[in-house]
Amino acid sequence: MVLVFTAIIAVAILLYMYIQPFNRINNTIDRDTEATTSQKYSRKALIYDSLAREYPNRRAIEYIIKLLVEAGYRVDYYCGGNATLDPLYNLGEYELVIIRAHGGFNYNPRIGWPIGEYIYTGIYYSEAVKLYGKDYMENLYRGYYVTVGVIPRPGYTIDQLPKYVVVSPLFFKDFIDSMKRDSIIIYTGCWGLDTDTLARIFLEKGAYAYVSFKGNVTWVFSDQVLEALVEKIASGEDIVEAYDSLDNKYKIDPLTGALLSIKCSG
Repeated sequence: MVLVFTAIIAVAILLYMYIQPFNRINNTIDRDTEATTSQKYSRKALIYDSLAREYPNRRAIEYIIKLLVEAGYRVDYYCGGNATLDPLYNLGEYELVIIRAHGGFNYNPRIGWPIGEYIYTGIYYSEAVKLYGKDYMENLYRGYYVTVGVIPRPGYTIDQLPKYVVVSPLFFKDFIDSMKRDSIIIYTGCWGLDTDTLARIFLEKGAYAYVSFKGNVTWVFSDQVLEALVEKIASGEDIVEAYDSLDNKYKIDPLTGALLSIKCSG
């Protein structure tokens, strides 16, 4: 079952990845760069950057952290292989959640897994077994909370690629009790709003707004959009106003046609 579902996700991601520039950056940003000072902050922000394991963007992340800290946020930053399951269990602690991650989508109800948007963590399944234990991970899998996925690369077969832990919508439904009132979730991965499955889960738990893309988006474009949105949030704009006033060049990926969209409570 793992291999079947992995293949389904891999095919979906394949459509996304082959339009990406494959000039991977070797240097990564460690969690040691997490913004922590002795200042007291009025709000907390999470940057969950699992995408950095294959597509880091140090300049963008440092800029975003700077904006948020100056705006009064304490920023917790989890990068690459440090973007494990743990931060995802604790999304309810934050007023702003930024998930910079690969996305998957299950559209086939016959295989038994939840329909909707899936989020890649930054940890390989083999690493997760060492970190959390084999029984723990198997229980998550049997409960349809996690599966495994690959990031296709030219010249490699699926069996040759590392298997990432991929989180299903059910993970967020069952493991997050509530979101902070007026909290914002920005998910920059592919297919984040092809249905309202994830958006509905977060909004029903108390979040104010969920922002993501319909369709497969290039990571270069999604990073540009993320910077533009954070600039507006840091300046004090309401996320709905920020979305509405965003320049149209940030609304549609010129390479793929992915559409930036927003869902709000009420």
